[in-house]
Amino acid sequence: MKYYRLIIGLVMLMVAGCTVNEYISPDSEESSARENPVDRAVIEEGTATKTFLDASLNVLWNKDDHITVFPDSTLGFEYEFQGEDGAPSGDLIPIEVEYDGSTGTGLDGYVYAIYPHCEETGILQDGTITYTFPSVQTYQNNSFGRGANVMVAREAATNTDLYFKNVFGYLSFKLWGDDVHVSSVILKANGGVPIAGRGAIRMSEDGIPNVTMDESASDIIRLYCDDILLGSSRDDCTEFWFSLPPVAFTRNDGGNGGFTITVKTTDGRVFTQTANIDLTIKRKTVERMQPLKVVPQSSDMIPNLNGVSSTRANVLYEAQQIDDTLMLTIPTVTDFSQLVIDYDIDGDMLMVGGKEIISGVTPIDASKPLSLVVCSGDAEKSFTFKARNTGLPVVRINTGDFFSLSDLERYKNSLQSSDGVDHRIWLPEGKKDFVTIRIENPDGSAGMSKSGSGVPVFEIATKIKGRGNYTWKWDKKPYALKFDKKTEVLGMPAHKRWILLANWRDRTLLRNDAAFWLSRHSGLPYTVRGQFVELEFNGEHRGNYYLCEQIKIDENRVNIT
Repeated sequence: MKYYRLIIGLVMLMVAGCTVNEYISPDSEESSARENPVDRAVIEEGTATKTFLDASLNVLWNKDDHITVFPDSTLGFEYEFQGEDGAPSGDLIPIEVEYDGSTGTGLDGYVYAIYPHCEETGILQDGTITYTFPSVQTYQNNSFGRGANVMVAREAATNTDLYFKNVFGYLSFKLWGDDVHVSSVILKANGGVPIAGRGAIRMSEDGIPNVTMDESASDIIRLYCDDILLGSSRDDCTEFWFSLPPVAFTRNDGGNGGFTITVKTTDGRVFTQTANIDLTIKRKTVERMQPLKVVPQSSDMIPNLNGVSSTRANVLYEAQQIDDTLMLTIPTVTDFSQLVIDYDIDGDMLMVGGKEIISGVTPIDASKPLSLVVCSGDAEKSFTFKARNTGLPVVRINTGDFFSLSDLERYKNSLQSSDGVDHRIWLPEGKKDFVTIRIENPDGSAGMSKSGSGVPVFEIATKIKGRGNYTWKWDKKPYALKFDKKTEVLGMPAHKRWILLANWRDRTLLRNDAAFWLSRHSGLPYTVRGQFVELEFNGEHRGNYYLCEQIKIDENRVNIT
């Protein structure tokens, strides 16, 4: 696959004026327009694409930008920009994906490229690029949001330097209000003018991109803001940018022309204002509207989250709601960066970070508290969502194809067997056969380390068998573990032999641990060390256990000869 060079020139946007209107009026600032060549950039797989503006309205690249390249072929490839944030130049390297063997048609000796990368992007043999323009954009301070600004390039196939031109124009609103926390700003083109969704980009003879929107395109763009506090005065406004394909908003004598903005607040209130004006959004041009005071009103409908849950190993865990905060506790999860939730809402859509979340499908990064936004018509409401475990380490035992939990627990002890013999054995039975045990701290870090070295260890080989006499008859059974090598466990000195106590008859779960605490504080020569854990056996959560030392003659346990 071909490598390209980004000799990044900067694109400066032009600030233009328009007619003053009684509802919303534009600024009269003007600046000269210039468009220098911009080279391309790309990003790590799975990262959101973006560009941004500097104080002089120059379009800059970030090192994690992705671009789709059609190298004289209708078959597109994803590339990554290797320069630093705002770098004037840098190399583009292809992102390796599994090739499906398909072939493309030639593009008359031209290379085409489009930013940002989108899986649905295609190109026709005549060079027409089909693209889905974003209907949801994300607020960014003093700039359009990540992935909102569309740019294209067309160069001779022999040229490895790509020069990008803006496809979009820009509409900027300056808003202020008293203690107004914005969750989103919605721009609606009155009269059904299409401004988002499917469209086509065609390059003119002199390389200028032109946009044609499909009939199915949308007349609404939602600018997701999460929780942005507006400036409190006309001289301290907060600016919100929309990236738009070139479009003409036209005045209507009936009062429903131009466009309407709707400001939604985090507490479910709404502010709506219509600008029934003639306004043309031109390519690489910014239309800035005069400051507007936002006075939100209560909405007739305040959408609600009726429930949030997640399923692990066929167990449903439901979030507990207190006011506008939802707390989801899943005992055996230590990595919440790809959490899939199920939800029930009074509304049209649930959003996180400017993206729609499909119940039971879309993964979210819940490693830190985040905002869930329920959208319903002109109303929105934000909820704080927190995902956590119990704060205890997680012990994961995986027996693979060796045996199941029922195989392990079918063996009888001496009190149960008719011959008075303990029939429990170490499993797996083979001398060289072991299953695995993985111990993770609540934050997902390794809960074990190599003996005497402190080197973290996530997983180790072990054997397991049932233990206890009378306690073995209860539903929640205790186990004994025998590692294949001495290992430090959860800060306890290294050894091969460990115990998982079930504490089945102790509803507090504390009696054994309390007894050991008393022993340590009584100054006895040796007291069993232990740690409460969550036990997962072959992916199934078995509950809270007490992982502790087995009493053995050892310099770190019963230190006798």
